[in-house]
Amino acid sequence: MKILVYGGAFNPIHKGHINIIECACEYLEIDKLIIVPNKLVHFKSNDNVVSFDRRVDMINLALKDININCDIEISDLEDKQEDTTYTIDLIKLLKDIYVNDKFYFLIGSDHVSKLNQWKDIDLLKKEVEFVVAKREENFVSDEFIVINNEVVTLSSTDIRDNYESTAIEEVDIYIRYYGLYLNDLLKSYLKEKRIIHSNNVATLARKYALKYHLDENKAYVAGMLHDIAKDIPLDKQYELVKNDKVFECHDATVHAFSAVHIVKDVLNIKDEDILEAIKWHTTAYFKMAPLSKLIYCCDMVSADRDYQGVEELRKLLEVDLNECFKQCFLASYDFLLAKNIVISKELVELKENVERNDV
Repeated sequence: MKILVYGGAFNPIHKGHINIIECACEYLEIDKLIIVPNKLVHFKSNDNVVSFDRRVDMINLALKDININCDIEISDLEDKQEDTTYTIDLIKLLKDIYVNDKFYFLIGSDHVSKLNQWKDIDLLKKEVEFVVAKREENFVSDEFIVINNEVVTLSSTDIRDNYESTAIEEVDIYIRYYGLYLNDLLKSYLKEKRIIHSNNVATLARKYALKYHLDENKAYVAGMLHDIAKDIPLDKQYELVKNDKVFECHDATVHAFSAVHIVKDVLNIKDEDILEAIKWHTTAYFKMAPLSKLIYCCDMVSADRDYQGVEELRKLLEVDLNECFKQCFLASYDFLLAKNIVISKELVELKENVERNDV
């Protein structure tokens, strides 16, 4: 049996990986494909690698419509190992299972120049036949099998850092639903202090979403992204919202309204519950949905907040979301008055409704 082993971080998997697999399996007439997600990524930081289970989920989604005629296995062999597993260790483990079979190992051409850094590379070359997928059109090799794959410019790094598409719709949906890689993304938008705040809000929102029977993933995503526009120049923020019909839009609140455009149009997150929660997290709005109230409250009582009365608001959040929202709103309203900020008639009406417990 001819076995093709394809190891990698798959953090996340994208259409380029699938194209390579299809080309290699057809060219070599492979009987079995074994995909091995790395437990640790060698030569790179592992700080932004999502869990093994999440990566396996995405691989399974990507394989749904793959065009190959062979058995497929997603191996957890490496994940099960306590110690660092190098490729030579992995191949030895696989050969204990598949004793008399021929092994091929698939890599990208960008790895060829680094092979001399791999553990026991000379022994590894005797154990497997390397198959190289081109990352640039003019790549050639006299030593290894080179497949004539389509060169795709997709990059897992760009997908993580910029929320670019994987070119696999179900994988894109999965990433956005679970809010994967948002911490990497925020580095392009926010200063470190604001990223810490966003993480605090998201962590708190996820915790209390479970308590109040709300979608914890939506709460996490809204919490992470509520301030994404905060550090963008004000003129650009106002440009984003120039056609919006919103009240109480001034320098202190425009980031909430402009954030909606970034989340929807740039990040391609279309969920209305998330967008509404982000939109109203500074001003609030009459009859807000529970998720919007939760993000509003978590923004005010997150771990990095330190003002008189915040501990009382935190205790309220533990027992009554509506009452916490009411008291958070009234505290915010009093803050605006103290700062002599002009208050819109809509906000005055909302205060009257809140005081009547009509929230």
